[in-house]
Amino acid sequence: MIADGDGALAILDLAKSDPTIMATSHIIFIPKGTDHAEKLRALNPAQFYEGPSYAAAETRIQRVFQDATMGMQVYIICIKGFYLVVLNLFTEKVKY
Repeated sequence: MIADGDGALAILDLAKSDPTIMATSHIIFIPKGTDHAEKLRALNPAQFYEGPSYAAAETRIQRVFQDATMGMQVYIICIKGFYLVVLNLFTEKVKY
């Protein structure tokens, strides 16, 4: 799950509807001035990364996509510009 700012609210809603999903979730979060990081951490995801910027998170996202296995699901909840960057990283790193 990749989110920025208030995109965290969608992850919090998802976790509320199905708390079991967090046991296998990897959350990459860029706060953008919000205070949602502690709420996301409290969900106890399998992995959590809070980055100060999109550029700082990019290497982490690349590594996640490189290690992707069949059946991996990606949820992207962020501004359009970063969404396109993430999609580009996905198509570069994931081998079909």
